Amino acid sequence: MAVLLAYILVISPIGMLYTIQTVDAHCFSEDDKASFLALIYQINVKTHLIDTNFPSNITLAIEHAEDTAKLLNNAYHFGEDTVDDNDFIREYNEQINNINSTVQALILANVVDDILRNYGDGLETDFDLTNMSNLVMPNVSHSAMMMADENMKNSSMIREKSNYNNSNIIVNLADYQTAQALSDKALQIFNKDLKPIAATSNVTTFIVKLENGLIQLRDALNNNAAPMDLMMIVHTQIHPNLQKAFNLQLVS
Repeated sequence: MAVLLAYILVISPIGMLYTIQTVDAHCFSEDDKASFLALIYQINVKTHLIDTNFPSNITLAIEHAEDTAKLLNNAYHFGEDTVDDNDFIREYNEQINNINSTVQALILANVVDDILRNYGDGLETDFDLTNMSNLVMPNVSHSAMMMADENMKNSSMIREKSNYNNSNIIVNLADYQTAQALSDKALQIFNKDLKPIAATSNVTTFIVKLENGLIQLRDALNNNAAPMDLMMIVHTQIHPNLQKAFNLQLVS
């Protein structure tokens, strides 16, 4: 892995400076700490995928290494005042200290959005899976869709929509692998950081639905489900129950 990263950073043009692109992917208020730590999780996932594919598939390993180099550069320059390694270490330590339940929940929301992005890239879909407005359902308001839970999956209205743009042919295997690995990471974050916190509060129903949604998302990815199926799980199960369980603020 170190050799591959050295190749990417020194020899490959991927080693140039990259800027962070902010995308309004979900309806929750943004938090710099959550965004930064979600980026760290992506790096952890990508470095693991380098090891997984090396040396059996060197092409995929190099592709993951190139992505890792971009993410590392984004993390390094996340703080505007970062000029050297000491600044980055200080920034990193500041971000990981005193993380509350709201930040933990936003980290999970960011990771889930990254799952949708990578799955969309893996299938080369022509629309943004993280944008809930692309989940068009006749006669259903935006607020009603946000309050939906897993029982909505069985409605005829949603079954009709699930037939829209359902091409699920994997085009970019590295992105698909990343989506799968991030879905495992999302469950780890939930079990390690969020479920214990929720056990002390009166949000059991939302937590159970959230966990079920994360499991369904992982299974749908592993079964190479249609993009709309994943969007339904995220936008009608994971996001609304995450918001209700941890009282996340919505962007007005």
